[in-house]
Amino acid sequence: MIPIVEKISVKDWEPMSENAHLIAFGKKKPAHFDRIDFALLVRTEKELMGYVTCREFDHETIYWQFGGAFPGTQSTSLSWIGYQAFVEWCKPRYKRVTTLIENKNTVMLKMAMKVGFRIVGMRNFQGSILLEHLLEFSDAGA
Repeated sequence: MIPIVEKISVKDWEPMSENAHLIAFGKKKPAHFDRIDFALLVRTEKELMGYVTCREFDHETIYWQFGGAFPGTQSTSLSWIGYQAFVEWCKPRYKRVTTLIENKNTVMLKMAMKVGFRIVGMRNFQGSILLEHLLEFSDAGA
């Protein structure tokens, strides 16, 4: 199974944003919370696997803002395959990816570390501790 990654414009993502977050997390996140340049969707030939919203900091650096796996993918090897697909999509286009992951989200922390993300900082946000991660493609897997 080869995952397909699609780049979605802000205009096209906006009507999908709230439902994507609601389906992935069971929580409402208003579309106007997004300050993104585009979103990425990963899918198989038959179904959506997950998404990540992206903001370009500069021509070499992309920030993954929000993302999640959809039912049928959550807690399966498909979520790992989808995560790797996002990394592979970014690799030829950027030199680095940065993201924040809540310190309690052990599944995401393990996936990030497995592809080469390094913890470079910490932030507090609304009572949560977020670990700042950086993936430099020249250092990935080192």
